Amino acid sequence: MKTAVVARYSGVILALGTLCMALSSYAQSGQWNQSPGKGAHPNYPRLGIISIGGDQTYEPAMQTILAKFNVAIIGGGWETWGDNRAWTREQVIQGIHADSTVGTKVFQYVDFESVNDNPGDVIYPTYIATVQANNWWLYQVGTSGATVMSPNNSAYTIINQTHWSPRDPTTGFYPFEAAANYSYDEFISGTSEHPRNAAPDMDGLYLDNLWETPDADGDWERTDGVTDSQTDPAVINEYRLGNADFAKETHRLGKLVIGNNGQFPSASSAADPATQPWAIGPLFKQYDGGVDEAVLGASWSYETWAGFTVAEQRYQTLMEQVAEPKLEIFDQEGLTSIGADPYDSTPYHAMRYGITWALMNDGYYCGETAADHIGASYGGPTWFDEYDAGGIGQGYLGQPTRDWRGAVQTQARWNYGPLGVWAREFDGGIAIMNPKGNGPVTLTIQDLGGPIWKHFLGTQDPDTNNGQNVTDSITLADRDGVILLRRHPLRDGENQ
Repeated sequence: MKTAVVARYSGVILALGTLCMALSSYAQSGQWNQSPGKGAHPNYPRLGIISIGGDQTYEPAMQTILAKFNVAIIGGGWETWGDNRAWTREQVIQGIHADSTVGTKVFQYVDFESVNDNPGDVIYPTYIATVQANNWWLYQVGTSGATVMSPNNSAYTIINQTHWSPRDPTTGFYPFEAAANYSYDEFISGTSEHPRNAAPDMDGLYLDNLWETPDADGDWERTDGVTDSQTDPAVINEYRLGNADFAKETHRLGKLVIGNNGQFPSASSAADPATQPWAIGPLFKQYDGGVDEAVLGASWSYETWAGFTVAEQRYQTLMEQVAEPKLEIFDQEGLTSIGADPYDSTPYHAMRYGITWALMNDGYYCGETAADHIGASYGGPTWFDEYDAGGIGQGYLGQPTRDWRGAVQTQARWNYGPLGVWAREFDGGIAIMNPKGNGPVTLTIQDLGGPIWKHFLGTQDPDTNNGQNVTDSITLADRDGVILLRRHPLRDGENQ
């Protein structure tokens, strides 16, 4: 009787062990919890790519590359893109979706903050005709005369996207409601003029230049003949309402919407409406995510000129301001193919710092390795070992652990150095990040909770990613990080 019971329990244990291994393998494949739409919660590390540079043809080879990222932003956002091309925009999107094992969501790049209305150089002629018909330009004074040109591009005229502009009498749309409908018609549902430009399976739209405030003075109010300051609270509120129009209308049309929203932490702040009614945030949770280009790696990055603490606080606040599924790309500028950047030439330090920093919250890491955003002509982005643990598989960290160690981290775990060392744990491992300005630090095996971690085996930096168990202290340089795997001795065939 005891022998039969032991055998029965042994069989149960073996079956459970097999099931756990299968589930672990499935989680490491990057497919875990990949439900579509707003409920999508892909495994970590989460990756994003901004592929709007280069020739923007998106041939099948590039589709396969884009399919490796959870969130992909594509260019080709002009009306004639598909007219004489061998493949349609829909075939591009279907190709990316078909090749993806990580539930890739693809967004179409558009930009309406200012537009080029010079004949012969117009990429949105149908929309610009609507702007012209409704006189939606921003003028220096009144509703005629000299228009206001973009300070970022002197060939582009700013659109007055506020509700001070008149509604289109035919559709009833304000300027950015019309822009959202135009984008949907042109790049998603399709038009009779450019049918090969349509992509019904596109997941959503990406709106560039989603500023928190206007970047120029002008007669935004249109009625009093006075040039309004771009810092006027009433102007700021109306300007944000225009950006909110784009998101609301895109949602009404059934698609996700993200934008270049690095300034959102102040644009969407929930202030006291009694004293600051403009700051309560028309943009609050209107967008499903976006791109924060101002984190680290460039001269304009917050980490560069304001330091880690300010940049980290903005990252936290930004993630609170966007709606589910929070498809926010944590963008690191200026990386080289060996993972260095202008502020640390040591191979792979800057990249590891960036990806582990992104992992402290739920952002999608994008390591920019081109002078401009990556396009097909660059041959695709550099793929770093940390993206798939040297070949283990995307999403190899799985989901965050369901305790404080796996929660979104808002403070350092270990009190080493003036800023402390940060960490976040996942079912499959741990990300550890040592902030800029903290100096080199050493974590003891006791700090790490004992010998429960191991390095994955990589090829780019074998001194760090050597496949060995962590049995002693580890040292991190200033502005560095490391991803370790959680040891599973039985699964990994280790002796007890």
